[in-house]
Amino acid sequence: SSEGTVRNSAGDNMKMELLNILRGEYSDPHTSIFYYRLDDLKEVGDPSTWLKAQPNLGATVSYETYQRDVERAEHVPAARNDILAKRFGIPMEGYTYFFTYEETLRHNRQDFWGMPCSIGVDLSQGDDFTAFTFLFPLSRGRFGVKTRCYISERTMLRLPGATRQKYEEFLQEGSLMVLEGTVLDMMNVYEDLEAFIADCEYDVRCLGFDPYNAKEFVTRWENENGPFGIEKVIQGARTESVPLGEIKDMAEDRKLLFDQSMMTFTMGNAITLEDTNGNRKLLKARRENKIDSVAALMDAWVAYKLNKDMFD
Repeated sequence: SSEGTVRNSAGDNMKMELLNILRGEYSDPHTSIFYYRLDDLKEVGDPSTWLKAQPNLGATVSYETYQRDVERAEHVPAARNDILAKRFGIPMEGYTYFFTYEETLRHNRQDFWGMPCSIGVDLSQGDDFTAFTFLFPLSRGRFGVKTRCYISERTMLRLPGATRQKYEEFLQEGSLMVLEGTVLDMMNVYEDLEAFIADCEYDVRCLGFDPYNAKEFVTRWENENGPFGIEKVIQGARTESVPLGEIKDMAEDRKLLFDQSMMTFTMGNAITLEDTNGNRKLLKARRENKIDSVAALMDAWVAYKLNKDMFD
């Protein structure tokens, strides 16, 4: 398989395991590894080194093709990282990916039992991810982060092998729940989430939600918990840009304390589209590149900022 631009994906995890074998960190004499890549970015401009990354150069692919891609990488920044990864085996992050690899690395395991928090809600049509992210204000400008996601049993069964392996990891850590049925019943989701909050004794003081498909859930939440601290977070570049920038700053400073692979996965998938005014909107490159926990984190952050007095 060629190198990619998405860190923490199923393929990236397999590559890291093979690299551990190559480094001698553990022995596996039954696995044969052929790893082709340039040793350094400086070699991209030297055609005499390209055979290291592509042993079929001059046979199944021409030097001219590689030369055209090198020139394109120099003049089209958006294509640069993909070319460096696919042609030269140099692991890069996509040009528009929002978080760096270092920002997606998990912290040590945290327990926020009984603590006050804001919750962000990102609901689906029923056959896709539904995500809830809890944001816990801590000292020195830091915030604890926990996420809990839901998919239907049918969605889980239809996953391809590599993706299913990744989802099994989420199941084991408790960040993903699979509910019976073809589509998610939001009232079943509500009741499971309610039991989870009670079990952890989280003190939820405000809720931010994307209005898409959220009416039934939010109406029940308001009836059972009161109308205070419920904030609608409209999606779009004009409204998302500021909270996304603030979340990015906290991620850079490692002030978002998360310990779940689900957060690493969704942060690694997050890209942003920038309009002519410099406003950014959260997106994903492909349907399977889930970003729901990050979207819910943004909703939780907006609700927290609008209700800081509830945390005094």
